[in-house]
Amino acid sequence: MKVFCIAIVAVLLCGCDQTPKNSHPAATGAFGWVFGEKLPDQNETFIDEDGLHVYSYETNGFFNKIQVTVNENRQICMITGSADFNKAGPFDIQNLVDELSKKYGLDDKADSSLARMWAFGSDNEVHLTVFNGTITLLYRYDKLLDPLQQKLNEQKNQQFKQSIKGI
Repeated sequence: MKVFCIAIVAVLLCGCDQTPKNSHPAATGAFGWVFGEKLPDQNETFIDEDGLHVYSYETNGFFNKIQVTVNENRQICMITGSADFNKAGPFDIQNLVDELSKKYGLDDKADSSLARMWAFGSDNEVHLTVFNGTITLLYRYDKLLDPLQQKLNEQKNQQFKQSIKGI
């Protein structure tokens, strides 16, 4: 019996895959933009509702609207593409999920009556969402985005404290 148990353990150990869990590359950019590069000065940005600096433009491609988010040094930290769900077929979305899964690895998905969402990559740096008639593909570079988001949160907290001062 002891020899049998040792044989089973040996077979299980030999059959284990020794490759790393996530051998997919990290996202380095999207839609021709590269994370960490400086957005050219001629590309004018606006401040969105979250206080982020965004350069936005339209294309004739599947993703007809592209938004490039930058930090205060104009370094690219987030890239978003939007498409009209009504112009896409079910195979378009499934093909997109399949391709992103192959490239970055599918990490998580959620499906509800309101939205469908997928997260790709080891750090969920790529998100695909179908919501309210829009397909959104978001790429984020946490190395630059997290400090920016923390700074914006601190500014919002300071504004809130100022607004309630004297109440």
